[in-house]
Formats: sequence, C-alpha cells, structure tokens
Amino acid sequence: MELKEGMHVRTKDGFIDEVIIEYNGCCNNPNCNCKHVSCKYNYYDENIIIKASYKIIDLIRVGDYVNGSEVVDINGNLFVNEHSFKTELQSIVIKSIVTKEQFLQMEYRLGD
Repeated sequence: MELKEGMHVRTKDGFIDEVIIEYNGCCNNPNCNCKHVSCKYNYYDENIIIKASYKIIDLIRVGDYVNGSEVVDINGNLFVNEHSFKTELQSIVIKSIVTKEQFLQMEYRLGD
C-alpha cells in the first residue's frame, strides 16, 4: 500500500489519522523491519493500516459513529444512522468520527 501525505488511514485498532510524512526509517529496535508512517497524532507500522484514502468518508464502517449518530448500514453512497435517516455520504459534513473499536475500548459494561 502506497501512502502519501494528506491521506487518511484506518488502523486495525480502529484509529483514524492523517498522514503527514512518509517515514521509511527504522525505530530503535534493530530487529524492526517495518515501514513507519508518521501521522498527525501518532506514527504507525504500515502493516497495521487496513485502509487508506484521501477521502475520510471511505474509512467509515458500520458500527462507527459519525457526528454522534451510529452508522447502521452503508448501501452504495447512502449511509443510514440509528434513527433510520438516510443521508448521501457525499453531502455529510463530518465533524467527528468515533470508530466501533474506539467505542468498545471506552465502554463500561455492567455484569455480563
């Protein structure tokens, strides 16, 4: 996967970030063979990046929260939120995204 400055990435852990510089160096570990990518909030090994795009909308999955509403379905260019409102993805002004993985990490569960 070729990552370039300005692209958005989604990691296996559900983090979404923006590439600021491609970094081909190695970390302090002499056994590290990973290609590192420097992003706005962190740097990642290229092997944990599952998707990349210049359009952040391309990284949204079912179960994520966009502007506070859960994405329950994505059909073509429509996204359906928890209130069954259908919205064209291209018309959404995205102010915030909380990925499903981030939401699960932060939730507090009462007895199972």
